[in-house]
Amino acid sequence: MRKALLFILIATFSAVSAIDVSSCQTLGAAGEYVLTQDITSAGANCIVISVGNVNLTCNGFPIKGSTTGGAAAVRITANKAMVENCKLSNTYYPMSLSGGATNATIRNITGENFTRGIYITGVSTPMYDTFDNITMINVTDTTFRGGGIRIDGAAYIKITRFNTTRSGIGFALYGYTSSWFTNYVNISNSWFTGNTYDFSIYLPTNNDYNKVFDNVFNNTGGISWLYDVDGTTVFNLAKNCTSPNVLGGQCRGGNYWNANAGCVDGNGDGICDSGYTVNGSFYDSLPLKWTTGGGGATYPAVTLNSPAIGANLSNSTITLNWTPQNFSANPTCNATRGGNLIFSGTCTNNTACVSANSTLDGLYSWNVTCYQGSENATSSTRSFRLDTTGPAVSLQSPANITYNSTSLNLNYTSIDSGIGASSCWYSLDGGSNASLPGCGNTSISVAEGSHSINIYSNDTLNNIGSATDYFSINLPPLVNYTSNSESNNAFLNRKWAYFEITYNESERANTTLDLNGTFYEMQCNSTVCWYNAAALVDGNYVYNITMNDTGGLANTTQMRNLSIDTAAPSLSIQSPANQTYYNATSVDLNFTVSDAGAGAASCWYTLDSDPSVALPGCSNASLGNLTHGSHTLFIYANDAVSNIGSANVSFRIRLGPDFVYAPNSEQDNAYLSRDWVYVWITYNESSRENTTLDFNGTIYEMRCNVKH
Repeated sequence: MRKALLFILIATFSAVSAIDVSSCQTLGAAGEYVLTQDITSAGANCIVISVGNVNLTCNGFPIKGSTTGGAAAVRITANKAMVENCKLSNTYYPMSLSGGATNATIRNITGENFTRGIYITGVSTPMYDTFDNITMINVTDTTFRGGGIRIDGAAYIKITRFNTTRSGIGFALYGYTSSWFTNYVNISNSWFTGNTYDFSIYLPTNNDYNKVFDNVFNNTGGISWLYDVDGTTVFNLAKNCTSPNVLGGQCRGGNYWNANAGCVDGNGDGICDSGYTVNGSFYDSLPLKWTTGGGGATYPAVTLNSPAIGANLSNSTITLNWTPQNFSANPTCNATRGGNLIFSGTCTNNTACVSANSTLDGLYSWNVTCYQGSENATSSTRSFRLDTTGPAVSLQSPANITYNSTSLNLNYTSIDSGIGASSCWYSLDGGSNASLPGCGNTSISVAEGSHSINIYSNDTLNNIGSATDYFSINLPPLVNYTSNSESNNAFLNRKWAYFEITYNESERANTTLDLNGTFYEMQCNSTVCWYNAAALVDGNYVYNITMNDTGGLANTTQMRNLSIDTAAPSLSIQSPANQTYYNATSVDLNFTVSDAGAGAASCWYTLDSDPSVALPGCSNASLGNLTHGSHTLFIYANDAVSNIGSANVSFRIRLGPDFVYAPNSEQDNAYLSRDWVYVWITYNESSRENTTLDFNGTIYEMRCNVKH
């Protein structure tokens, strides 16, 4: 058994500033781009490469679009573009290259479901574009404009390992006019199978030197169109037996034609003994014979083993692992990163070859090219990201200051130049961790005092970054009136007032009472402050209480009012007056009351020794059922704080004698049969002076006793 040769190169290389692509866009600056997810276009071109020296690696992610509108999944208009490892589908064109799209390298592309295939038009420009390892499936246009790939007026195009299946046409060469040249197009080592037609070639004059060789045409309808005015299209090269043909036969020369499947290969070299007329004057002198198993050819290839496509790694020593395959001897392999050589040496054929590299953080793309004599193969291009650094965490709030609120915004940023932040959390004062969903800002509630906060963020490789801040909470004193304190809008009928508050403040400096602009220092214990204001004069007062702490914060109670009112209401009686009222049993009770303080609250009166009588609303009234003689009236009024004022007056009621005719006196309207009359009265009068009878105008003095 031959011992395998293994070469290991230890190297350190810097990161390429590769740019992530996560949506359809124009790549308008030179550099390396890496597709990071599936992207879809809604009808327009998805990826447009408009400047030179752009490398796009799709990492196998699909680019999808619409089959309407003539749009392409990838459109290239500038030079030296490289597009690889892409899956394209459901667009009008998978790719289109035009104008300045020279020196392009397109490889490792698979696609399906297109109206037309890859489209190259250079208006007779030497483009020097290379297409390798391309598969196009289900291209629906069956005209000469269709095909897995269509070249219009472009020169120097090399196409290898191009496979078209389940489509209308394998490929199309189209000169359009004699001044729009399609020259020097080489199509080889490709399979056009399961399609309706092999190819469509329409080349007016001056479209020369195109070669179609070492391909498989295994389609049902044969050639769609073969028109070459100059007749320079070549369908075979000279016989060459140094490497197998596309079918795995010993020698290379022309193409395999489905219509020529029954040809004879007498010497077993993989080439039919007789030539094949392709169409008219076009002849393949070395057609291929289908070998046993058909399509069993093996070609030199390079397979990348690790890191995996799009791998995220956290070990700074990166081991690149690949396998050269199917070379005739051990090949020389060159490993490159972004076009820079990082390994060159001999690797054992069909055996893994590795290169260990001490690597800086960053996004890298790499591939390997191996060669042995005339044999060569280039791997696909892969990308990986090395990320050994945690996210950069910056804490904006809380800052290293003192706050006067227990509710704070927790504002921070977590920036990761590698694979991106995965999760975030924080710890307050060394306590348990609290998650921050989506690494978003939030708010926190913090008690008064000194605190520390730690913010953490990690990436999916568990690289952790953090930030720490120290801050404090100092709240204004919490003060409130107690129930012992005078109530708001109080009226007091005393010369003193009592003020008291409860408070919560560990760093109290002083507490003052502001009473009508005069400040008094209050007495305090650990929870209560008080002050007794004495010798207050009657009047209105406004007051509040302010507490200051040693940190310069203060809090003030609400403003309150009180009134000192020690004076009773003042009363004045207008009626009855101090006089004698004749023949009257009722007298108006008219009076006024005034109070400079709280105002009169209620009024009432007493007459002689009778019970008190209310005067609703302190309104005037009437004294009735007065008896003959002397009377004394007292009127009272009180205010809201029970100060009572009064006024009094004495007056006399003088009534006339009280008398009536006695029963035995002559009756009214009496008729008498005598010449005399008798008049008799009874009376009630202690101060009788005289009693007279007016009889028809003649006055007579009557005789009286105490009753009659």
